[in-house]
Amino acid sequence: MDAGTDECLDCLATKCCSDAAACFEESACTGQWGTYQSCVHDPKTVDPSGCYSDFTRAGAGDAASGAGPHEALYKCIAFFCKACGAPGVL
Repeated sequence: MDAGTDECLDCLATKCCSDAAACFEESACTGQWGTYQSCVHDPKTVDPSGCYSDFTRAGAGDAASGAGPHEALYKCIAFFCKACGAPGVL
């Protein structure tokens, strides 16, 4: 699993450990994470917050199920792990 930066990896380990572990145990979520981190770190990316939005939507599943099984991870990243590329909380 590539967290993108050591600071991101450290934050996931300390703030989002069980939520991140649950995601990275699933190949689909791990793949979505990789796509998200590639987007965030691509110098051609104009809107990194769009990368986060795409990541959370990719894991949302169907509309009836809400934000999907990894909602806790998305929230943890948004509130605690800006180093992972999350946009600021408004």
